Amino acid sequence: MSQDGCIYGQDWGVTYNPVSICALKGSSVTMSCSYTYPNDNTVERVFWTEDGEPSDLSEDPGYKGRVHYVGDKQSANTMKLSDVTERDSKMYLFRFITNKDKWTGAPGVKLSVTDLQVETPERVMEGDTVTLKCRTTCSLSNTQTFIWYKNGRDLTRKTIKNNELSLQSVSSEDIGSYMCAVQGHENLPSPAINLTVIYAPKKTTVSVSPSGEIVEGSSVTLTCSSDANPPATYTWFNKNETVTIGKEETYRINKIGSEDSGQYICKSSNQHGHQYSNTVSLNVLYPPRNTTVSVSPSGEIVKGSSVTLTCSSDANPPQINYTWYKENVTSPVGYGQSYIINNIQSSNSGLYYCEAQNKHGSQKTTANCLYNGVPPRGLSDDTTSHEPDTQDDPANQDVSASQDDEVYANVSFSEPESSRRVSNIWDDDIYANM
Repeated sequence: MSQDGCIYGQDWGVTYNPVSICALKGSSVTMSCSYTYPNDNTVERVFWTEDGEPSDLSEDPGYKGRVHYVGDKQSANTMKLSDVTERDSKMYLFRFITNKDKWTGAPGVKLSVTDLQVETPERVMEGDTVTLKCRTTCSLSNTQTFIWYKNGRDLTRKTIKNNELSLQSVSSEDIGSYMCAVQGHENLPSPAINLTVIYAPKKTTVSVSPSGEIVEGSSVTLTCSSDANPPATYTWFNKNETVTIGKEETYRINKIGSEDSGQYICKSSNQHGHQYSNTVSLNVLYPPRNTTVSVSPSGEIVKGSSVTLTCSSDANPPQINYTWYKENVTSPVGYGQSYIINNIQSSNSGLYYCEAQNKHGSQKTTANCLYNGVPPRGLSDDTTSHEPDTQDDPANQDVSASQDDEVYANVSFSEPESSRRVSNIWDDDIYANM
């Protein structure tokens, strides 16, 4: 019998070990064989070929620089093939030529080249147990040890069985990019696969911008954020959820006013659940307003008695400084919410007003206390009338004004009947700024 035109004989043969190889893409493989021939032959050339192609692989452009032979040209030979790809998956045969004949060992060594692929479940819910598999298209050695990586870090503490990675009771913390590799070939890992975990919203919080004090007239933005997959939608509530005020991630209040003060809360939702945020309180600060002055006692003011002017105002913060001024007097005449005139005399006549102030602004209010001739027993809006009239007595009312307004209140100022001297007090006026 002959092979390639040669005579077959019991002295001719090639033995391969192993006859099948599964190799990682990018790695190097070694194919070894031993061969025999008649004693009267001398080996002149040895090389490896592809199945059906008797040419030397070391001279093939597709293998150039990747094939290296090791042998003694007597009885053994090894071919090392580096940087293998899927295209290298085929049958390889050893061929030798002697001074008398030539021989090709069939069927040869079957090479299968595989890469690594991470297989993950299509849908992973929080709390599930998940198994990731490192898949190959051929069977690597049973002694291979697989290494797993998450976001580039070795998961040596995770449960690894053969080519599987088990994740118990998964959570959002297990989300990441996973790769596997074979020990000894860590430089040839699988492509990274992202593990996605589905879960209801959590860690829902609200932030306020700008931070710090909120002053009336400024703009404020509330931002709701949460950790959820799929991403959450948001709903805003005010005043214990009685009113829905927004459905976006941010809720913006332009030109905020005191009426916007209160508690705000956000609800984050997806199809797997919802969560409420912490409650955020907005405290809108504003300067004094609605400033009023009241006079006590109401009714007639008798010469020598005491009169108290009291200033009140709405402001936030409510720590208000009150200052009292008198017409034609450059310096303040008093401080504090109340201004008391003891033993009142005609010299106290004049226009008094109060200024309420906090760190955000101030407001003044005015009131006139008029003393006209012989004082009446009662008060009247008509300063020429001296008949008592208590139905619309302004001395019994708070008088308020804006900074640019003047409010007039008629306040009677009289002496006891036993000591009245009309000629001395007819033309005196007393003004109280309220």
